[in-house]
Amino acid sequence: MSSTMPAWESLSARDRDLVARAQRMLVALGDPGVARRAGEAGYDAEEHEAGWRALEVAAGRRQSFPLLLQVATAAASEAEAPGVAARYAALDAFENKWFPRVRTALQRFVPPEAQAQVVGAFFADLAQQPLGPGVVGSVSLFIQRLAELAASDAPGAAAAGASLQKKGLTPAAIADITATLEEARALAPASPPPDGFAQQVAALNAERAQALDTLRRWLNDWTPIFRDELPYHDRLRLGLVRSAGGRPASALVEEEPQA
Repeated sequence: MSSTMPAWESLSARDRDLVARAQRMLVALGDPGVARRAGEAGYDAEEHEAGWRALEVAAGRRQSFPLLLQVATAAASEAEAPGVAARYAALDAFENKWFPRVRTALQRFVPPEAQAQVVGAFFADLAQQPLGPGVVGSVSLFIQRLAELAASDAPGAAAAGASLQKKGLTPAAIADITATLEEARALAPASPPPDGFAQQVAALNAERAQALDTLRRWLNDWTPIFRDELPYHDRLRLGLVRSAGGRPASALVEEEPQA
């Protein structure tokens, strides 16, 4: 992907865990009984709103569907287009069909004493290629050799050419595959993203990163307080204990290491 192509920064596994833990805590704190007991430890509506505000941005709710679709479309425009694969397939099918048929036609119509030289010259440095970019070069050379063979005075060349035309290797078929070769060799113009698009995506990525940091700090601030001040059944609902045995969950949410 080029430096100008925008992309969302995906959440790491640790960030996804942070979002899940914060969401569980915030939803549980909406219970009147839990909220009352948390309020005795200093938790209030302002803190609740701060947690939800950071969570919504961190969870990606600012990334609207239209903008996500633009990002996906922009990324797809830089990937290999479906037409490229179709051209490779057409060239590969042509190669698979006509390379062996030209060889057998030459072996049939070229006199035995000249056969090795004519067939060898035609297929010099020319071999079928696996499906992919290599077929562009092999079919290009094949078409060139056909034209040169038809213009030559090699023994048997005219008879082989006439036979191949009867079998379907007509000027029209050669023109069609030549057009496919020209398409494969053409430079496709890039479609630039809309004005300001990359900046918009970058701003949302930065906003999300800031929200994750805010949410991490919010969760790390309240986790030890709730663990100390709330009864076991509240801590269980908030996700601060893992099982009925009361073993604590991870005390704090660590920051991501810097790359």
